[in-house]
Amino acid sequence: MPSVKFYLNNPKKKGVLRVDEVTIRAVFSVDRNNRFELRAEEKIVPKYWDTRSQTVKTSHRHHIEINNYLSDFKRDLLNLWRQHRAVLTFEEFKLLAQDQFGNQVNPHQKKTLFIAYEKFLAQHEAGSDKKTFQKYAQILELLKAFDKITPIDLPRMDLNFYDNFKAFLFSQPNSRYKNLQLVRDGEYYVITTGVGIPVPLLDNTVYKLLSNLKHFLAWAHERGYIVHQSFKKWAIINHRQTPISLTLKELEKLESAILPNHLSIARDYLVFECRTGQRISDIKRFDISQFHDNTWSFNRKKGNRIHAKQVHVHFEGYCAPALRILERYNFKLPNVSEKTLNENIKTACKVAGINSETVEYHYSGSKCIRVAGPKHEFISTHTGRKTFITLGLQFMSHKLVKDLAGISDFKTLKHYEGASESGVIRQQLKEMDSKMKSA
Repeated sequence: MPSVKFYLNNPKKKGVLRVDEVTIRAVFSVDRNNRFELRAEEKIVPKYWDTRSQTVKTSHRHHIEINNYLSDFKRDLLNLWRQHRAVLTFEEFKLLAQDQFGNQVNPHQKKTLFIAYEKFLAQHEAGSDKKTFQKYAQILELLKAFDKITPIDLPRMDLNFYDNFKAFLFSQPNSRYKNLQLVRDGEYYVITTGVGIPVPLLDNTVYKLLSNLKHFLAWAHERGYIVHQSFKKWAIINHRQTPISLTLKELEKLESAILPNHLSIARDYLVFECRTGQRISDIKRFDISQFHDNTWSFNRKKGNRIHAKQVHVHFEGYCAPALRILERYNFKLPNVSEKTLNENIKTACKVAGINSETVEYHYSGSKCIRVAGPKHEFISTHTGRKTFITLGLQFMSHKLVKDLAGISDFKTLKHYEGASESGVIRQQLKEMDSKMKSA
């Protein structure tokens, strides 16, 4: 039978009881050959220690608190053994216990979590795009900040950690609204310049961070690190919002708007997206060698991975205006950063008169946040693909829209029904749904 016994670390000095505080140590033992020590968090002056009962004497003013702590320490350690004895060797369990109580063994020891995560980051720095790497690096900084509040390590990242870390993320300020405040307005919260609370991270951001952390834990588990297996049960929620897109009238208004050069470039990138359904990253990779017989043929790239299946964009019908943009730049699009494009796109849409009142609803934990403003404030490079899907369904088959936009299933297309004012799309989607059910 396993046991946990407590004793004092060096209670005597030259044969005399010490008058300063010494550390309480725990010995976990299965048998004579399988035992190890852990350091408890508590310290005590030796005269208050009862060696026989392995408890703090009642004469110590904090004896109840310390004895309760030792009792919990013993219980948790024995429970850990019962949970893992069937699948771990004794040496593996020893490592698990040292990780579980790692801050008690050596508070200056670098935690396994951060050692593993830095290896994980190094791997992704070499094999991922800059944007993806930055997202993973952000998680490491958040974990370090959380660790200062509640000590953590790989084996401790259970469902309680998930709940607490999620709550911590929902308390973090939202950089997008860093100079604004959140106030209650009826059943909703609104973002304002007035007095309130900092705007927190939104649900989709929080759950994306948790999803990426879950990916790291799977990576660590595959490489032999001792990871609490409950990470597989973490709930990852995605609130799908009705996508904001341009109407056909707004798109044509934007296309015909007279703009200064820098805004014209941003407008052309957005229109190219709206007319072809391609990601801004792929559009920026356009090369004249990819253009043949009025068709743009290329392999999509996501991160550092290039898809094997080629995309063929035929510049005809709804897609035809995109060719005129390429011709305007002699088939060599200007090189502009995505950040600059997003800033200039909003301004270009404002000048073009795309200013109708628009409302978005976001979630942050239990808070429902209502964001309202002129439509141009909500438009970015992401709007292009959403517009293509919403409008494209009026001019081409749902299969062609699906293939050009790189959508994996028809269900995703149905999400755009709510963004459309067109009965044509609704009818197409109903027909598509009917075909899927009868197939």
